[in-house]
Amino acid sequence: MAQGKLKVKTSVPQHKKSKPSDNKKSGVQANRRN
Repeated sequence: MAQGKLKVKTSVPQHKKSKPSDNKKSGVQANRRN
């Protein structure tokens, strides 16, 4: 589980720069996980 969380955290910043619309989705998921 720890590895999966790390993967998501690393994917968030990259997606943020690549797709702003995806950033919102990633932020929501990250908030739900936290």
